[in-house]
Amino acid sequence: MNKEKDVKKQHYVPQVYLRRFSIKNQINVLDKFNDKSYPSNIKDVAEENRFYDIPIPSEIIELAKKSGIEIDHQFVF
Repeated sequence: MNKEKDVKKQHYVPQVYLRRFSIKNQINVLDKFNDKSYPSNIKDVAEENRFYDIPIPSEIIELAKKSGIEIDHQFVF
């Protein structure tokens, strides 16, 4: 995989939206499970590792190889 395109931290709420609610890139976060609030950087809020990545099942990869179809390796995990 190309290191420049390998994005691990992917936000499901865009940071541009979060910035509108921040002060110096900090917003208050509510942990609903523990019922506690704490300040956090917007880079660490509303994100998950590889949130938008879609793994390709090995059966499809094998079928593509047998059919002579080349798969871009940046999508294979």
